[in-house]
Amino acid sequence: MGKYVVISAFKDKFTEVHYAIGSAYESQDEERILFLKEKEFLGDKVQDELLKVEVDSEESEKSELEEKPKGKKPKQKSPSEE
Repeated sequence: MGKYVVISAFKDKFTEVHYAIGSAYESQDEERILFLKEKEFLGDKVQDELLKVEVDSEESEKSELEEKPKGKKPKQKSPSEE
């Protein structure tokens, strides 16, 4: 059937995998998808391109954070040094 957006966090009773809000749930079991949609755990079907863009943007944000140079703090004089 495809991938669907998780709109309510849950733990899959068959695989015991935890799914967070905003993550994607993938299954070929039409009955399982319909059940999870009926119980309002899953939202709309998502396109692979949308998921890839989200993952790519998260990875680029992480790499930007890692690339920022860490500046050294100036040494503060203790009161005895003044």
